[in-house]
Amino acid sequence: GIDPSMHDPKVVTRRYRRAVGPQVGALLAATRVIWPDRSTRVFHMIAALVDAGASDSEIASALWSNPYFTDKWGDDLEALEHQIHRARRLAEEKR
Repeated sequence: GIDPSMHDPKVVTRRYRRAVGPQVGALLAATRVIWPDRSTRVFHMIAALVDAGASDSEIASALWSNPYFTDKWGDDLEALEHQIHRARRLAEEKR
């Protein structure tokens, strides 16, 4: 399974910030939900991190305490894993 405690979310965000662009960078650094449609925001964060070369565990670490994820799914590790696998599959199909 995916271990969200494997990486420091701040380090992951810093590492990929330039590659994901300012919009996703702002979502990754968010401390509260500002924009509607949390599912879409979570998908955009995962897809951008996939495209930037992040591992599933890095993505999990970045999302686990992110308000756009926690506000919708709480601390549901299965939901986290499902969202990452779904977004990764879709992002890789677009390539």
